[in-house]
Amino acid sequence: MLSGINMKLVIIDGFSILFRNFFALKNFYNVDGLPVGGIVGFIKTITKLINKLEPTHMIIALDSGQKTWRHKLYPSYKSNRQSTPEDLIPQFDLLFELIECINITSVKGSECEADDWIASLTTQTIDICQTIYIISCDKDLMQLVTRKNVFMMDPFKLFLMQSEDIVNKVGVDPVQIPDLFGLVGDSSDCIPGVPTIGIKTAAKWVSDFGTLENILQNASKLLPSARRLQFIKYYDQALLSRNLVRLVHDLQIPSINNLIYSEHNNGLTKFINKYKLNNHFRSYI
Repeated sequence: MLSGINMKLVIIDGFSILFRNFFALKNFYNVDGLPVGGIVGFIKTITKLINKLEPTHMIIALDSGQKTWRHKLYPSYKSNRQSTPEDLIPQFDLLFELIECINITSVKGSECEADDWIASLTTQTIDICQTIYIISCDKDLMQLVTRKNVFMMDPFKLFLMQSEDIVNKVGVDPVQIPDLFGLVGDSSDCIPGVPTIGIKTAAKWVSDFGTLENILQNASKLLPSARRLQFIKYYDQALLSRNLVRLVHDLQIPSINNLIYSEHNNGLTKFINKYKLNNHFRSYI
């Protein structure tokens, strides 16, 4: 195994990249009429990231598609999600096959989400990797960028964020992200937060007092008063929302030895040829 001085671990939020590419390349088919836009975009995105970051270690985290512990805690969690588009459904199996072809380790589990795997991978390798890159657009993952060797990267804009960038973006330290979203909620995941409390008010309170518990202890200092009353009324809902945003850090992750990355163009070439994607990847064949 490489020493920690040289280790660069890239953690990929797999379905996030597949979904974004699918919606960018809708109505995209191979010559047999198979929808492949998400997969074509996924290959190009992963290749771009590998060329830019030159990882020594790599892993892809995946959602299971099943209900998780968050649904048990809050049955309305993600209840606003629309049904999966028909053209996207066959591309899940294509993604699983692609990951095997390019020989990159992947993880998923029925009781947790990809975010929990990413949190566990980051926390448990942070002391042995020189650099960790979290590749995702999911704002919940900003809470993991707590040290100088951890970066979060938008896989499409290729913009790297460190902890100071997150402070500038949302107004609180990364470790305070769960408390922040405990107040403002997250409509994309049906996380309720506290009604009428916006990001600026929430960021100020969290910045000033730290945790939801400390905010409650200092409730008499909260302004404006109408927001203070809302916070007191919906305090339990804020705690619930924070729990939904918090990530799991103690999942059993693969050995770091299993994450070593090396190029496997033969497997990728076979996949491209099998699904007749040759026109999109002339440089691989």
